[in-house]
Amino acid sequence: MARAVLQDSLGEVASTPGQDLSAYQEWIENGWERSLDYYQSTLDQRYADERADFLQQQASMLDHYHAVSPMAREHYPSNLQWEKLPEPATPEQKTVSQILSARRTTLVPAAHSLSMPDLSAILWEGFRKIASFRVPELQTDHRQAMVNFGSSLDIYVVVFAISELESGVYRYNVTSHSLGLVAAGDYRGETQAALVGQPAPRTAAVTLFYVSDVYRHQWRYRHERALRGLWIDTGKAVNEMLWTLALRNISPHISPALGDDVALKLLGLPVGIDRQVIYAVSFAGALPDAS
Repeated sequence: MARAVLQDSLGEVASTPGQDLSAYQEWIENGWERSLDYYQSTLDQRYADERADFLQQQASMLDHYHAVSPMAREHYPSNLQWEKLPEPATPEQKTVSQILSARRTTLVPAAHSLSMPDLSAILWEGFRKIASFRVPELQTDHRQAMVNFGSSLDIYVVVFAISELESGVYRYNVTSHSLGLVAAGDYRGETQAALVGQPAPRTAAVTLFYVSDVYRHQWRYRHERALRGLWIDTGKAVNEMLWTLALRNISPHISPALGDDVALKLLGLPVGIDRQVIYAVSFAGALPDAS
């Protein structure tokens, strides 16, 4: 079907009775068909472990990958000042329907205060699933490389107004539940610039950045669908955070609209293709509980 759109021959290719072509035609009318070039390039890819004995084939390929270059792992800079976050409090128990009904997003977060214990609990819960896949038995065994969740994601926290915590740019260690100070200071303006002018950082207490170490992702996934998988994987990771915020009646601003070079410079990372800043989540404290 994608080829039909590119070749402007929908009617000839899709002749199945009852086939609704309006959605594809809309892509053409809106000038979106150029984006199908990438999609089409991912349709006919072959995988190294697509045979019937795919588990044995996968193990063999992972052995080969590891022999050429050891499996990439998350690296935390040793020169940062690391601060262990306080023990997170147990959140209030709510049903799934209660959390879903409270789930909201906003362009401009309300400037409600956010305490250090609140931030600690949010980070602990929002990244607990990622942390559960970064245990030694998975991080040191290259044959377990496909057992992962958010494997390439590094988390950066830009603090604007958190009680008992200096404002600045931090790296979050998901396994030790600690923050490492990258740069101290008020970075509201720079964060807004990284979000291509979106106003959320002006009122938020904190902005989280989800940054992919591209090499860690490409070590595992060496095919054309890898980029698509990275976006989907990051979306799943962000959703974990959105559940956590909704549980606390916090309405965040979420955005994948980022200026790559500006965001990398803000986080103290080299400009280039080794890192990709994929998503940002900005929020302040909880709104009054309507219930």
